[in-house]
Amino acid sequence: MSVYNGEAFINDAIGYILAQTYRDFEFIIINDGSTDGTLAIMQEHAVKDARIRIIDQENTGLTLALRRGIEASTGEYIARMDVDDISHPQRFEKQMALIDANPELVAVTTDVQHYSLQGPKPDFSSLDRDPRLLPMLLSFFTALGGHGQVIFSRKAYDAAGGYNPNFRYSQDYDLWTRLVEQGPFGSVREV
Repeated sequence: MSVYNGEAFINDAIGYILAQTYRDFEFIIINDGSTDGTLAIMQEHAVKDARIRIIDQENTGLTLALRRGIEASTGEYIARMDVDDISHPQRFEKQMALIDANPELVAVTTDVQHYSLQGPKPDFSSLDRDPRLLPMLLSFFTALGGHGQVIFSRKAYDAAGGYNPNFRYSQDYDLWTRLVEQGPFGSVREV
């Protein structure tokens, strides 16, 4: 998770990840040059949970911060989370169960419920088609509907060339179009 001035959300975001029923993970948080109290809040959590590793750096933007976090990771899979995202407590468990049952998968997405500061929005994002159609769908739109709900293989990420450092925005869409060439995606059909 990369964070820039996320003081308003960081406690909740960390809490959602630490509450996962799937417990075997490292939690790398990149403080991307925050000028508010974000770093201090991160440090409070890191003292309480050894799975948290903080990388404190000058602001480079999301894409370069994500690249740095992944380079520092040691796991076989990368689970994305943004500071303003909410993850269901069984997210990792359900995604990893799908991967364990289908080891050919290079990534697993879920359905996404959109929110604003006022609460849930009526729209959802869902890969509501056969995931085998994803290579074609990605030719027209970002069919995954988000970034913070995806888990992907580190091996496939490396083979695809990782996040392109030249992309300041849409780095997820760019990665999906290259990652899908490494193998199939799966979908947990629930938020």
